[in-house]
Amino acid sequence: MRRRTFLAVMGFAPGLLPIAEGGQERRIPLGMRADGLQLVIREASDSGVVYFAPHDNENVAVQAVERLWQTRPLGTLIELRQTDSERLRYVYQHIGGTKIYCDPNRIFADLAVVRRELGRTRGGRACGRVINRSVTGAHIKRAAAHFQQIGRQITDVLGEYLHGPAPLLVGLHNNSEGRLGVGNPQLRAGGPVSARPPHQQQGQDPDDFLLVTQNPDFERLRQSGFNVVLQKPNAFDDGSLSVWAARQRPGIRYIAVEAQHVECLSAQQARGHLDVQLRMLEAITGDRS
Repeated sequence: MRRRTFLAVMGFAPGLLPIAEGGQERRIPLGMRADGLQLVIREASDSGVVYFAPHDNENVAVQAVERLWQTRPLGTLIELRQTDSERLRYVYQHIGGTKIYCDPNRIFADLAVVRRELGRTRGGRACGRVINRSVTGAHIKRAAAHFQQIGRQITDVLGEYLHGPAPLLVGLHNNSEGRLGVGNPQLRAGGPVSARPPHQQQGQDPDDFLLVTQNPDFERLRQSGFNVVLQKPNAFDDGSLSVWAARQRPGIRYIAVEAQHVECLSAQQARGHLDVQLRMLEAITGDRS
């Protein structure tokens, strides 16, 4: 389903939301121009809050920001999009005549990490299709450097908007039923991610949760009644933006907002999770004017 169609189904009219200064979206091409990969930037206010959506099929998270802006026009929304509308969580580049897919939230790290994570995609599945089936080790080696450079371009752009006394980077994500929730073994205490036992709020869907890099955010959001995970300062480096943010000096305050729903689910199923994701964003930005 194309994003504009999905917005219409969900009751959103296109063209009525804040966009960048001067009345236009800002678009920044990335990688091979022929592949149509780009950052699309809309700015509601110059506040130091940046919402980043790395996956082109996780649009309920984007809608939550758009709905937030109807009453609280705060910050900058940056989306990573690919213009051919495949709408996968993966992006692709044609490298050496081969179409190679990569998870765009696995490219913010050293080359060895990006290469390892890219190698894990071989024969993987995305919305029912097999990706990188015929990709060789030589392809992976060459593509890793290319995708790492795209990651650097993205973080350079994020840095343009992360300014002021208390910049905040908000990762916008959606997941599918049971795939990644606050009760996932990967997120348990003593595992590669969590600094302490995750907080699972009674009555809350475990697929709707926040991942934070700073303890004050963990405590505040836990007390506000949300599922919350506190990432270790030295969490396993999987190339994700949350690990990248924590490893900057000084560390960048980062909060990932995860809610169930990707576009393969029905619009009706999305509504409740959209409301939850909106409440999460309201709680995150409640201390800002």
